[in-house]
Amino acid sequence: MTPNAPVIDHIPLTDLTDVTIDLAASWQQSDYVILAPQYDYAKAVMASSLAGRLRSPLFFFDDTLSEAVHSEIERLSPQSIIVLGEIIQLELTNTAYLEDEDAMIAWLLDHAFPVDYIAVVNPNDRSAGRSQKLSLTAPIYTSRRDGIVVAVPTAIPDNPASGDGVATVTSYLESRYAQLGHHPEYLALVGSFDVIPIERRPSLFSVPERDWPVTDIPYGELDQDPFREVAVGRIFTDSLTRGSLLAARTTTYELLMDGHWENRFIETGLWGFDELRSIMTNVGFEPPEHLTQEDINQSPSLEVSAILHKDHSHCTVLGHAFDLNTPTFYAPAVVLSRGCSVAGIDLVNLETRTVPGDMLGRGAVAFIGAPRNSIAGNTVTEVAFFNHLLSGETLGQAMRSAFNNATIHYLDEGSNAAMRYVLDNEMLFGDPALAFHVPSDPITQPAHVTEADGLITVHAPEQWNRVQFVPEQLSEWNYTGDLYMYVGAGAEPKTYWAGQYDHEDLYYTVALTLPEDSSTGALTELTSFNQPLGWRGGHYIDHHQDGTKTVRWRVRLLDYDMSTGVLIDEVPNITYQLGE
Repeated sequence: MTPNAPVIDHIPLTDLTDVTIDLAASWQQSDYVILAPQYDYAKAVMASSLAGRLRSPLFFFDDTLSEAVHSEIERLSPQSIIVLGEIIQLELTNTAYLEDEDAMIAWLLDHAFPVDYIAVVNPNDRSAGRSQKLSLTAPIYTSRRDGIVVAVPTAIPDNPASGDGVATVTSYLESRYAQLGHHPEYLALVGSFDVIPIERRPSLFSVPERDWPVTDIPYGELDQDPFREVAVGRIFTDSLTRGSLLAARTTTYELLMDGHWENRFIETGLWGFDELRSIMTNVGFEPPEHLTQEDINQSPSLEVSAILHKDHSHCTVLGHAFDLNTPTFYAPAVVLSRGCSVAGIDLVNLETRTVPGDMLGRGAVAFIGAPRNSIAGNTVTEVAFFNHLLSGETLGQAMRSAFNNATIHYLDEGSNAAMRYVLDNEMLFGDPALAFHVPSDPITQPAHVTEADGLITVHAPEQWNRVQFVPEQLSEWNYTGDLYMYVGAGAEPKTYWAGQYDHEDLYYTVALTLPEDSSTGALTELTSFNQPLGWRGGHYIDHHQDGTKTVRWRVRLLDYDMSTGVLIDEVPNITYQLGE
């Protein structure tokens, strides 16, 4: 057993009453006891999350409460017995009846139990949809995150990407947020695209299965500005068995570290992930191996914390790396694929497994990728995600920051269709509150911003790394010369097709949060650099529920010749002033 490994007790499953009494034996006394009707699945799941939030035992009743449970409650001597659901006479004293979600939220607030994590489930997933019964795992996440489960029973459609049902769920959530008095930091959508509805957006393509991306944007973008407010993650795998494993490994992530896997990552696919390699090693990760599909198939397990993949793909195959026959297990890895349609779990019928579902059911804890045809512009989101993840943000926070950075590029470039498609075409499967392990502080300083005496200074990465494109990538473009890119921690490449190859311009996206009464007038660049360097767009205000605001803009840091790798000009630092 590894140090700090959790102790596991096995409780034989006889009947529901016996199991709950066995579990309650862990308490000598409890201030609260939770009761729920076993015939109301939605209320029972919510009650389970409430019990986890209060660290209290949970019992179920039918028409009456068994004598054995009565006796156990007397032993526990609770100050309050909380019944979630239908009000029935249970012949108990000190009982609080909470009829619905709003009553549960009101009780928690009245008793000083804040809620900043909500998991949404659809109780209809017990008998329909791709990810059946994953709703049962939701209280595992909320118990670990001091959150609650809320149930929204919506019809499970035959065409999950139709967009039907999204407004029903978002309207329901808005009402819960109103009761809560604020929106939560984290929202976990527990289930596939058909179970928790997805929104359909316009596309760049005419090929039928690729003509529209699908997105969780409506769940995270709550106010009138174009930026995302809530850190959203969709928790998905193919079955309850796999979902239970995913929940267990996610919520015990830090307990599973052994001094080895959490400090390693690998690259896979033909092309390698040049944009991320030096960013990872700059925070103490060991230099990666680049594994072939044969290497992977011969490995019983991949003992790494991140898997970076770039190649032609589909949700049933990650090119030259993983497919539905891959026998490998995984350490609690975060998987990022740069392939097309890797997160398009609605592109196959219910009987067909998917690679994300397989990987998340065989040990991995998160999967990031595009639900539809990925384009060059997706790179900015993926690199920004890792920059923020390695700075200490959780999975959901890093994804929110990455989307907001990509939004700046979209707005600065005249709201062009390609960047809109990029914004709509990236997905996080995983617990949004999971904190990824970072081995060390940065070895060289990433790009960052400082503020002093009313002046705002953007600092370039302390070190730029020049990387030569691999021949396999050049062959993909039918390009016969050499090509180079630059990579710097904290910087993100705005990537686009330039006629012969993907061009990469290096930017830093400023996100400066200001107090409520701060001015956000004209932005002035006080240091001059030759075009195209520096600030060449707008600055944008992201309003927050607490009255603060974040000022956002992008700064181009580097100009270089990709065919020779020669650095033409760079910005070591650049200063701005925000006026009245």
